[in-house]
Amino acid sequence: MATHPLAAAIEGYNTPDPILNVFRKQASAFDKFRKGDDNLMEGLTPIVNILFTFSETLGEGAGLVSLRSVQYITVL
Repeated sequence: MATHPLAAAIEGYNTPDPILNVFRKQASAFDKFRKGDDNLMEGLTPIVNILFTFSETLGEGAGLVSLRSVQYITVL
């Protein structure tokens, strides 16, 4: 546990305030990460919708995922 980056970040503090500041920084970084994920999803949503519509237009002969690729993933 002593090698964990968070443990190293709070090591040596003798009062709650600096430790709480470390947690605030971690929370802020996580919040930024989540917002980045939202931006990614906003960009991917129209692409997936277009691909799905295209796949439906081609009919059942063209699927988004083939059974063979699913079997390969489950074997891994």
